[in-house]
Amino acid sequence: QNGNEKMGYYHRLLIKSENFFIKLKKVLEFLMFQHLFCLQSGFFSYLEKNNLLEYYTSFMLYSNQNLFQWCNEHDIKKDDYDQFIAYSFDAGDAITPGKPLMEIQQFIKDSKGLPYIPGSSLKGALRTALLAKLVVNSKSKEVHYNNIKAALQKRKFRREVNSIADIMEQEYLHLLNHKKTKKRDAVNSIMKAVSISDSEPIALDKLILCTKVDISKSGKENRLNFTREYIKPGTEIRFKLTLDHTILKRSCIDLAFIKNAIAEFSSDYSNYVSKFNVTADYVGPKESAKSTIYIGGGVGYKSKTVVSFLTSEKNSLEFTSNLLHKVFPKHYHDKDVRAGVSPSMLKYTVCNGRYMPFGKCTIEIL
Repeated sequence: QNGNEKMGYYHRLLIKSENFFIKLKKVLEFLMFQHLFCLQSGFFSYLEKNNLLEYYTSFMLYSNQNLFQWCNEHDIKKDDYDQFIAYSFDAGDAITPGKPLMEIQQFIKDSKGLPYIPGSSLKGALRTALLAKLVVNSKSKEVHYNNIKAALQKRKFRREVNSIADIMEQEYLHLLNHKKTKKRDAVNSIMKAVSISDSEPIALDKLILCTKVDISKSGKENRLNFTREYIKPGTEIRFKLTLDHTILKRSCIDLAFIKNAIAEFSSDYSNYVSKFNVTADYVGPKESAKSTIYIGGGVGYKSKTVVSFLTSEKNSLEFTSNLLHKVFPKHYHDKDVRAGVSPSMLKYTVCNGRYMPFGKCTIEIL
């Protein structure tokens, strides 16, 4: 069965890029008139033609200037920029006049330089939602929870916890039992029947630059010192979804099951967000009845796990707090139980003066 998915009605999509920029002056980008300009290979041809390569090398190694200042110093005119600018876009709320420029992380792009979302990112989020629905209806969920809780006490707890997570996935998703294979082999996963294409290319004018903001339960902000290219809120992005029913018939998964799984995972996440004492401005516009899904590397722990579907809310809170405290001992997650929510930070950004959550998209399967 084929269908298209429309995403991004309320908030931007965030996908972890495979490339990133360490410092604005150390890469071929510079800021001018509150716009970010990304440079292409033609820049080096321009430098060579104008005998500036040696000066540029010295600048990269030793100078404290940014690239815009260096261009002005070497009499590179605005009319020359078109020779080496690949694209430009609004820097928006990410740039604060008078403050140092921050790291910049690029959105992943195709061979033609256009942004896109890998189908694997969407499929990963869908897999988590499906696993959560399968787990919550399972008689063995408490057994898995007790095992994973016990694993947390062991010295090599990460390996133990991951091992139990693999066992869970094998129980609920590895249902094909092909001959001459082991149950843990990916070829036995029912997810091979779910194929999601990479998204259609996204226009460059849909990019915007924003910074990352952690928001505590009380609404306190912590702005981190790096920025990313994001997709503007309201952007519609299409994928092609293909379901192989000759394989799915061996499970309870069909299109209706997938839609219900997304809705239930969305509801659980909304319950988590509701525990934060943030204003309507943070939450954004009132949402419709459409389900939401969270994708991207910066979204946070809650969108990637199914622990809350294994046990009671109280047990889930205690486990998550203990786990995060062991992994990040300096982040005060041991106080999450007292706060009544874990993780105790929401991942947000600022766009056009409004606070919006990372990676939140509405989703429709047509």
